[in-house]
Amino acid sequence: MISATNNQSIKDSIKQQFSGTTIPDDALAECESICQTFALSAQDLYVKWQKFLINSYGGSTTVQITKDRLLQLRQEVQRDQGQKILARPSQGNRLSRNRNKVHDKHSIDNIIQKISTTPKIRRLADPATTPKSHNRVGLLKAENGDAANGGIFSPNSLGSPTQQSPSATRFLERTNNNKIETILHPHLQQFSSKPDAEPLQIFVANPDLIEGLDGGSDNESKDDDTADLSAGLQNKRFRYMFEKIRNGVDSLEQRIESVIPEIKQGHNIASLGNPTYSRQDVVTAVGRICNDSSESNVDEPAHLTDTTVTLETSRRIGAGRRVPLNLKMVPSFAFFPGQIVALRGKNLDGKEFVVTEILDIPRLQASLTEVAHHEPREFTMAVASGPYTLSDNLEYDTLRELMSKLAEDKPDIVVLMGPFISESHPQIQQGSSDLSPSEIFSQKVLPQLALLKKSLHSHAKIAIVPSPDDLCLPFACYPQPIPDKLIQASLGTLNVAEFWPNPAQVVINGTSFAFNNIDTLLQIGSEEVARMPKYGDRLPRLARHCIEQRHFYPLFPPHKDANISLGYDSRAYLLGVPDVLFTPSKLHYFAKVADSVVCINPGKLTKGLSGGTYARLWIYGPESKTYPKNNTAPMDLVSQAMPDIVSNSSEDRIRAQIIRL
Repeated sequence: MISATNNQSIKDSIKQQFSGTTIPDDALAECESICQTFALSAQDLYVKWQKFLINSYGGSTTVQITKDRLLQLRQEVQRDQGQKILARPSQGNRLSRNRNKVHDKHSIDNIIQKISTTPKIRRLADPATTPKSHNRVGLLKAENGDAANGGIFSPNSLGSPTQQSPSATRFLERTNNNKIETILHPHLQQFSSKPDAEPLQIFVANPDLIEGLDGGSDNESKDDDTADLSAGLQNKRFRYMFEKIRNGVDSLEQRIESVIPEIKQGHNIASLGNPTYSRQDVVTAVGRICNDSSESNVDEPAHLTDTTVTLETSRRIGAGRRVPLNLKMVPSFAFFPGQIVALRGKNLDGKEFVVTEILDIPRLQASLTEVAHHEPREFTMAVASGPYTLSDNLEYDTLRELMSKLAEDKPDIVVLMGPFISESHPQIQQGSSDLSPSEIFSQKVLPQLALLKKSLHSHAKIAIVPSPDDLCLPFACYPQPIPDKLIQASLGTLNVAEFWPNPAQVVINGTSFAFNNIDTLLQIGSEEVARMPKYGDRLPRLARHCIEQRHFYPLFPPHKDANISLGYDSRAYLLGVPDVLFTPSKLHYFAKVADSVVCINPGKLTKGLSGGTYARLWIYGPESKTYPKNNTAPMDLVSQAMPDIVSNSSEDRIRAQIIRL
């Protein structure tokens, strides 16, 4: 038993570590219990408490120590130690031999174990100075071992361990693989890619060359006079943390001002009114939805409700002031913070704006299909979203399985959306790998991509869309540019795959696609408040918000898990209505049509210790006669931002499937 003197010394140490902080008696007893249960010192407890504050409360120093919060901390400590126990057998059998021994953190075995499992500091990828790992398998070794390993994508190829972890074994022995979870347009037949097909015509749009979409950043190059919209996509002068607050404010102001002319024209409005002024007649107001809850604070922000909805005006019309909205007379709505809306109503007493009608935002009438000058041709596509490895190892079993499947199907283009090395992966957070993120990509991911490249037809392409959660790329904020050639060379992808920006707007063989690699659906869905919405199907409605708002991330303030750079907000504008919109999310996968756009959430390829889903598409050409042919003459996107009329909807000539890995 622990003596009373020892108990008192633990309490004194805890009080000393948390000096300057008032700790209630019940909270102090819980601190003592955590230290005794998990063999922690008072200093260890203090460090874990600070980590808990950073993860749960943004590092706020005003959060009080309570027993309830300490119970949450206990769960985190227990979970962390459980993950360490699961990770130890892969590093040796010491744990299994000593499983029945009483834990003593001062014993020789435990000291050695602690040294061997101490997290390593993440290093930059420098092949000349980085220590070599015994588990490394390069591309040449993987290719030479193909026959011996039973195929280029067999479980023993590409550096997979000789002894699979329990979760990897369960994944490889699963019985629901290749199950088709959902199908869009099942009446369209599948077709195979032709080995002798013409090269893909790929056009990647550059938002920096579009007039009227300047987010206000003075870090961008404005003097590029080329007419090629694919030019200038490299991250020239693309720097974070050099932004001015004024530029972010101007970006938010631009979101409101950019739609006002079209709202006035589309609804035949002569002039807009200021909703913050008291007046007797009905006015039309345009502004941004905000949450004005008195219960909201930095530590625990309150969610938007129908009684806390406010409208923020533009600086030009309402000096940026806010007015509460009374929605009692509106039968249906779907609002979220940051949404640009057009409302009709009255402000009789100057205290609230009583909404009588919600006007639709006119649909963006631009399309990249015409600008690309490409005639629609049929092709096949596969799209997957990371993570690409199970949560208890970095062996990339799910990526290997996907590559094996795609090597058989041979799509014309494969789009892989990050992250490849996720910052939230348990092995990365614990520092269990002696490889840097770039080395993990080069030695675990690149060989599989290279072998897939050899397995596809000669005209096929592999494209990568970055993720803000990816550690192998230097750009941690959204939106993200294309990595420069030096970064691509360090990863080894120059001759294997091409990078696209995030978000990316691409025209492939005359069909336009938009790829948005941030969980916009989940983050908007967590903040949305709706009453009998016009579009009842929730998941497509969340995707439709991006189309209506003409922005890939219309939520403001951003979600706490999102790193958004308002200085480069112009890169997040929709340049035109895409034929297909990909928005990977942790929410349930789907493939549905919303506002004449095929909206697809392919799901995550890996979900914890099990496999997830990915998307396969078959895009028909004009010979299918299932969509109206567009006869509008192509127009120059640089001289004129966008054409006025578009009728080239491809929703009826696209078959999409969500497939279980």
